[in-house]
Amino acid sequence: MKKSLDEIEAGDKVYYTSRYYSKILKVDRVTSTTIICGTEKFRKQNGRQIPADTWGSSYISVLTESLEKQYFEMIRKKQLITEIKSVDLFQLSVDSLQQISDVIQNSMTDENT
Repeated sequence: MKKSLDEIEAGDKVYYTSRYYSKILKVDRVTSTTIICGTEKFRKQNGRQIPADTWGSSYISVLTESLEKQYFEMIRKKQLITEIKSVDLFQLSVDSLQQISDVIQNSMTDENT
């Protein structure tokens, strides 16, 4: 696994972070000072996007196993939330709603301890 942006080569994946979202990008080309992913360019020295966005700070970093796992967990969490939000809860029985409520309460208690 790569340890710094200096080691990044074409074909590697990097972790893109902006003010609004994160995603995994594939590196298309690397020059002595720049990492190019599609139409996006980043400084090899610090990962900052070129040109710099004055309202947000978009940058890339080395994609670690931990970041990749975190990214895919975030995507799965968003998918599950969307799926749950689409359920018409009035169609469920009181027992089913109680079970859902219990699961939510237990998981909130577990996370706070």
